[in-house]
Amino acid sequence: MAAKQHVLVTGVNGYLGAHIVDQLVKTGYRVRGTVRSGKLDLARESNAMYGKDVEIVAADDLAFGDFTEALKGVDAVIHAAAPLFGRASPEEALTAAIDGAMNILRQTEKMGIKRFVLVSSLATVASPDDRTSLVWTDKDWIEVSREQALASKDPGIVYVTEKVLAERAVWEFADTHPHVDITTVNPPYFLGPYAPNFRFTDASLAQMSTNNLLYLLLDPAGTPPIPVPPRHRRPRRRARDRPRAHGSSNFGGRAQAPPVPPPLRRLAGGRGAHRTGTPRAARAPLAARTNGLPGPAAEDKPARQLARGRDSEVGRAE
Repeated sequence: MAAKQHVLVTGVNGYLGAHIVDQLVKTGYRVRGTVRSGKLDLARESNAMYGKDVEIVAADDLAFGDFTEALKGVDAVIHAAAPLFGRASPEEALTAAIDGAMNILRQTEKMGIKRFVLVSSLATVASPDDRTSLVWTDKDWIEVSREQALASKDPGIVYVTEKVLAERAVWEFADTHPHVDITTVNPPYFLGPYAPNFRFTDASLAQMSTNNLLYLLLDPAGTPPIPVPPRHRRPRRRARDRPRAHGSSNFGGRAQAPPVPPPLRRLAGGRGAHRTGTPRAARAPLAARTNGLPGPAAEDKPARQLARGRDSEVGRAE
């Protein structure tokens, strides 16, 4: 029996990170997860149900820390750790997101690991207020700058800026390191149940991630925290679908999968997503890259996806 592939996942104590761990283990992978030292004991306790398939280690400095030990024996990396929205100062958030992604990516390549997935955001591609664009391609980016984000001090602008600049830096690295299979997953809002290994660390809405939108709708004011333009609902996904996207993007959605041709930028839109671009997913070579989303366990109508590589053809959807 072949040994299980080993995946390093950063930020496993988060809402999304916990789902990634849970689904990787259930599909036959071993996981090494990172959390901050202060959350190490809780993360180990919450993941004890997986036995030897999950190991939790401390990583306090994504931007400048040494990941040598964490990366030993690893076959692939999923970088899901990110600053919490509005929690850090603008400078801290930008540094953690951009330098953090590049630090772990450089060390991944240095250790000879060939597969890397970055959790990005649909916010890097198109504004939710943009009702004019009907086709999105891998050339679409929100125009941002670090200077504008720092000057604005607006958490939303800072968040979009950190996601855009981090992903752009990763793709610049991909251009000069074609031997590394790099995938970015660009999801919208995601909602749904918590993974069995997720634990709250404090009683706050921020701990609920984007699920807090549902609870804030019950506020007497009856309004969500971020304005939603009329006739333009923000795209969303079930939380359980996002880890499937990560797995299918770089590992084929199953253990012991062969490598996929790099590079790939995947937009994981959901029901309500106002995007109509579709790839030639039925034809090689993209066909091999697009299986597994949202997965066989989906309870309702599957969300459409847009998987984009540099050889993709994008057109209007039906």
